[in-house]
Amino acid sequence: RKYTERKQLVADCETEVLAQLPAPCQRPLATGPEGSRRSLKMVLNKVTPDNMGAMLHTVLEVCQDEEAEGVLGELLVSFAGRFGHYSGIYSDLVAYVMQMRYGAPALVKALREKAVVSAQDAGKEECKKTHLGLVQFAGALFVRQILPFAHIQKLIEVFLRPDSGEPGMECAIQLFKSVGKSLESSVAGRFYAQAARARLGDLKDKHSRRIQFMVQDLLELAANGWQFRAFEEEAKTKYQLRVQHHYDTNGGETVAPAFEVRVAGQAAY
Repeated sequence: RKYTERKQLVADCETEVLAQLPAPCQRPLATGPEGSRRSLKMVLNKVTPDNMGAMLHTVLEVCQDEEAEGVLGELLVSFAGRFGHYSGIYSDLVAYVMQMRYGAPALVKALREKAVVSAQDAGKEECKKTHLGLVQFAGALFVRQILPFAHIQKLIEVFLRPDSGEPGMECAIQLFKSVGKSLESSVAGRFYAQAARARLGDLKDKHSRRIQFMVQDLLELAANGWQFRAFEEEAKTKYQLRVQHHYDTNGGETVAPAFEVRVAGQAAY
């Protein structure tokens, strides 16, 4: 009985103390250009396939003017270069913002300028992971109809110039893998893709065996209807990670495959 009374007394005291505390509130978003940049960086650092809805809500709260939309486009290009396997997530975020912000013209303008210029610079230097991430992001934007066909055509022409060398060849191959089926969905895109692949086939003998094998894999991928087995690193949901962990810890005895058959250059939805 004494224990019960003491427990009830502690509970009553806790209730009185909590009643005197201010209600919990969300951390206010920073204002001004620098505040918007910090808030958007925080969102892009935390965004995952699972919390896309919450992060989108924060982005819409910050992007209330064209200046903030331009900052978002600049940061997206920067993050896509560092985390190329998140290109699909970032491009989905752009598509959602465009739907909620009446097309977000300032964001689209910033992406078309910065993404294409950054991708062109990728073909001029050694093709590191950062540069391939930028090319992959440009392809993901094209698949979601944010970048027009003319921008992809311009990138391919830059990558296949004689002075681009092996970095340009590798960027062109990555771009074809990113746009794939979507590029060939139109008559003009189909004829242009065929001509560009023929150009790749003519240039491959001038480069190393590694580039030759990459070109050959691309040609076989196109002949197979752009269906391939994906082993590349990508953003995954918590459920997909749990399935993969269960598969790994059980020695591959479950039905979960180690690869996934996908269509290159086609959105997941």
